[in-house]
Amino acid sequence: MANLVITTTSNRINVEFNSYAENERWKTKYFNTSILIEVGLTDDETSVQVQIPSASTLQLSFDGNGNTLQVDTVNGIVPTSNSDLALKLSVLMG
Repeated sequence: MANLVITTTSNRINVEFNSYAENERWKTKYFNTSILIEVGLTDDETSVQVQIPSASTLQLSFDGNGNTLQVDTVNGIVPTSNSDLALKLSVLMG
């Protein structure tokens, strides 16, 4: 089963949690691009932190290392590193 798959429409980001979904309610979440607070690569480049309102910081990575959620694709493109993932997610925020 797939890990996280992230796609965008004109003003929202769709996150399919797939194998990480605890239940059907969490299978897909939608976030307005204007409410995302921050995307940042950690100092040691082992993960990408995404802070969104009313949720804790998500720890993402391109390879699922440690306690991170692995992102398979961003708009159909496979990230090649955590810095590449951070860049792709930052671009989504406009």
